Amino acid sequence: AGPAGYTVSSWYGTNGRVQLARLEVVPLTSEGGSVFAGVVPIYGSVDDGAHVLELIAENEGPASDARSVMFDVATPAPGLPAWAEYGPPGSNTTRLTLTAEGDVIEAGSLEVAGASRPAIRKRAGSSGALMWAEGTKVIDDRQGSVVGVVVAPDGRMWAAMNVRDGKLWRAHFILLDAEGEPTGVTMNSPFGATVTAIASDGEGGFFAVGYTPTGFDDYDVAVWRVNKDLLPIFTAAPWDYVPQGQDWKAHSFIDLAFDVVVQGDVAWIAGMSQGAHKPEEPNLVEARGLLVRINIDTFAVLSPVGIAAESGAYTQSFHNGIALHPEGALVASQGCDATCTNQRIEVALYSDSGVRLWHKFELSAAVAAGRAVAANKHGLALVAAAMRNGQVLRGRMLSRAVHGNDVPLDVWFLANQSPSAASSIVVGAYDEAFWGGYVTLGGVQRAYAVRLHQ
Repeated sequence: AGPAGYTVSSWYGTNGRVQLARLEVVPLTSEGGSVFAGVVPIYGSVDDGAHVLELIAENEGPASDARSVMFDVATPAPGLPAWAEYGPPGSNTTRLTLTAEGDVIEAGSLEVAGASRPAIRKRAGSSGALMWAEGTKVIDDRQGSVVGVVVAPDGRMWAAMNVRDGKLWRAHFILLDAEGEPTGVTMNSPFGATVTAIASDGEGGFFAVGYTPTGFDDYDVAVWRVNKDLLPIFTAAPWDYVPQGQDWKAHSFIDLAFDVVVQGDVAWIAGMSQGAHKPEEPNLVEARGLLVRINIDTFAVLSPVGIAAESGAYTQSFHNGIALHPEGALVASQGCDATCTNQRIEVALYSDSGVRLWHKFELSAAVAAGRAVAANKHGLALVAAAMRNGQVLRGRMLSRAVHGNDVPLDVWFLANQSPSAASSIVVGAYDEAFWGGYVTLGGVQRAYAVRLHQ
């Protein structure tokens, strides 16, 4: 996947453009001397085969000349690795993010002196090569792990982590420069609050989610917000799920947020709400996938809160990952029966109003969970997952056609039966698919990042 270059020498024209298969008009830029240049995007195997470029030279009036150019695309088979790289011994990758240049930031941890420390590394998106001289950077001396990194338009990065201060844990945020070095800007959180995910606001600020104890024997969703001026708006602010019109049920549900994505001033939060979801069975406590949309600056809830419906015997669920989609949002989940002895990987598409538009699930296992999801430009939902295979938990990479019935991709992290898990998936500008998590080599855990052909 990537851009294929071409140059058009216009036949005494004042402008040039390209039309691909008479469907897609590709803009050209003037190189001077009546020469125009541009790129045709190649997304992978979806573009395999013969193509026709219509090269059109124009004057101010009607088109003065046009020519057809044939070219063929042949890409590697989907599911084959373009590159696969390991982190150092004792490392783990929790989440990936991409820079504006298409390079990969791995966020997670590295074991130092017998304890995990918050750590990040940067890899070239094209080759997987490490881009910082020290390879992996430990960005906090305390025990803990980075749960995510977001990149600001100027290249600086916000890292969200959980760290241990003495005997107590807290969420912590740090602003790094483009080389991963601290800028001196940090934000602590109250002890006991846990951050699980962070999203960019697109302007240099962030919105993060997690959960916090309330003092009422339950947990609430927690949100953090720092704006582009580096001013904190919310710090571990609690949000409690209460069924509409049933205010007496405040603090009767345990509410946890696991992932978030931001579009404009709207945050989609995915998580879980555990409690009595069936009014007719007030003593039945179930965990259900939670989906809520809120304004990132006012905290206003923007649509009805979505509580996942039962799906046959799979009455419980956990929404672990979320991604934007043209029709709303994709959610990667863990489906679970009444006792959670049977689990399955699930992926679904929800509208802005919380209506489930599409739902796909895999075969069951003793442990199985969709952990992260991304959408590409060609209608696929890509899922990072973990599933018990025999006696071992193994990472799994899947893609499923939204509203379709085909099964384009299903690949284990490694061919061997060693413990592993896939925890993150991100997609680049040309549908490049990057997956992250951990594998076990020689009995030692190591972070793992892989780019698969699509």
